[in-house]
Amino acid sequence: YIYICILVQILLYMAAVAGGTTMILDFVIPQKGCSLLEAYERWRTTADPKVCCDYSLHMAVTWWDDTVKKEMETLVHEKGVNSFKMFMAYKDVFMLRDHELYAVFAQCKETGAIAQVHAENGDLIAEVRIWISTFLNLIIKHSVLILYHTDCFSSGRVVFGEPIAAGLGTDGTHYWHKDWAHAASFVMGPPLRPDPSTPGYLMDLLANDDLSVTGTDNCTFSVCQKALGKDDFTKIPNGVNGVEDRMSVIWEKGVVSTSDRNYEFILIHSQNYLLNLLYPSIHPSIYLSQCNADL
Repeated sequence: YIYICILVQILLYMAAVAGGTTMILDFVIPQKGCSLLEAYERWRTTADPKVCCDYSLHMAVTWWDDTVKKEMETLVHEKGVNSFKMFMAYKDVFMLRDHELYAVFAQCKETGAIAQVHAENGDLIAEVRIWISTFLNLIIKHSVLILYHTDCFSSGRVVFGEPIAAGLGTDGTHYWHKDWAHAASFVMGPPLRPDPSTPGYLMDLLANDDLSVTGTDNCTFSVCQKALGKDDFTKIPNGVNGVEDRMSVIWEKGVVSTSDRNYEFILIHSQNYLLNLLYPSIHPSIYLSQCNADL
């Protein structure tokens, strides 16, 4: 397992550089009850000798008590971690309850860190999953089930939106492909939207500054790994690639293929990542001393 993790990290960083990105934010997800600091140190120990580009880490908070609160403070002030991600999905695995989310938000505010949220309702997902499993054959044969994901903008609050390369470059029509392996390769959470106009709509939001930056949430699985869900779609490992393709997707969809979109490629691709608090020691678009620029 450790070897696989190291290999995946090496390939991730190599893919980023191959696609023109020289600095990435990698992601550490400790299991419930496990130390955030220990997870951070393990990741650094395996990654540092192998990396071929600049990187920083953001942490997931998967459980909460006073120990986690103290470790968040240490990670920010001593380790340079500037953002924490919380899950409202993945019930009984990574999901936090509302009172825990509130406590983490308060600690992020106290430390000056950015709070990131995977905003799906884990309880509802668990309930719907039971219903879908019961009536799956009927749904497939006789109707189309559409699950709506609602996005909320908070007026007067500092909120940043980050679409990923997959959502900008393609859509969820692939889920109806006759080749199961093809369809499974696009499974991710939240899922790609089936409306083929969605990528263009997201690009318009980027052009109008309603969305701020682009990412990838790169999480790849082989065909064999995806096949774990061959008989139960809820068991399909969810995740897609994108770290190598982000720059080319944004350039093609945001610049080359349109002439009526006021699209600031450098801002969206690099410069707006100032919001991740990486400047001045590491930043991919500021050409000053001690900054690392993507050229």
